[in-house]
Amino acid sequence: MKWFRDIDRWFADAVLPNEAALVKLARRLLGTSDAAQDLVQDVLTEVIADKKWQSIVNPRVYLMRMVYTRALNILKRRKVVPFQPLPSFETMYFADASPDAHRVIENKERVAQVMAAIDTLSPQCRHAFILCRLHELSAEEAGKVMGISASSVRSHLARGMGLLTQKLGSDLISEAPPPVDLRVPRADRD
Repeated sequence: MKWFRDIDRWFADAVLPNEAALVKLARRLLGTSDAAQDLVQDVLTEVIADKKWQSIVNPRVYLMRMVYTRALNILKRRKVVPFQPLPSFETMYFADASPDAHRVIENKERVAQVMAAIDTLSPQCRHAFILCRLHELSAEEAGKVMGISASSVRSHLARGMGLLTQKLGSDLISEAPPPVDLRVPRADRD
């Protein structure tokens, strides 16, 4: 009685010595060891079950080609986006992005507090603040409007910012809503 079939000897001699190289190729193509091991096991199972195993002239090349082809098929399937039904338009929930009444009142109160604090600044600090922060003029441009040097404008602006921070407190500044556009359009800007 024969314990080993011819295919078993061929498999042990010609196929199994290539297993490590097959796993290495599959891992390089698929990226994970588990997927590579699974792919190689599938290929080896198919080869040992093939009735035409004797017609395989170069088992190493044949096995590498099988691993390569199957890995490409797996990669193609990974890139396919699954189709999922979309919810009906009537049942979709649209969030309202506009602020609620409470938030609007809060923002108006904060703006009023900031404007009141700006009004308490000295005339030079207030003028420098309004020109540089609200009208977005440079220190040089604000200096020409105010009739003083750019360094004086920067000094008044820094003093004004410090006083506003003290008056408004860091909590109001850190919780402040996004800035409101209070700029006055200038004729010379496009």
